Amino acid sequence: QHDPVIIIDALSPDSGVPGSLHIISDDMLTGGETGGCSAHHVGIRDVLMLLQAQAALPDDLVLVGVVPAVLDYDFRLSTIVEKQMPLVEKTVLEQLRLRKFEVWEQ
Repeated sequence: QHDPVIIIDALSPDSGVPGSLHIISDDMLTGGETGGCSAHHVGIRDVLMLLQAQAALPDDLVLVGVVPAVLDYDFRLSTIVEKQMPLVEKTVLEQLRLRKFEVWEQ
């Protein structure tokens, strides 16, 4: 039995409208081809498939992701993604509550 995992990441630009937030369940994360879920060269699916092959995949897995406006080598968030961060935070807290974690807000 593994603890629940919530991944927060940038999605591939072809995942939707820039700035859109997506909650992706474990079924969608572990199915299909590799390399298509993340904005990084080694995709989240690649890592999850490796975990699955080693029987180490968490039973409860969700990805909260935002579609970036631009993919470049700048470490700062684009304006459109930065504006979504309060919604990302709210969504992650909701996902924690769904999993019966105690959440304290300031």
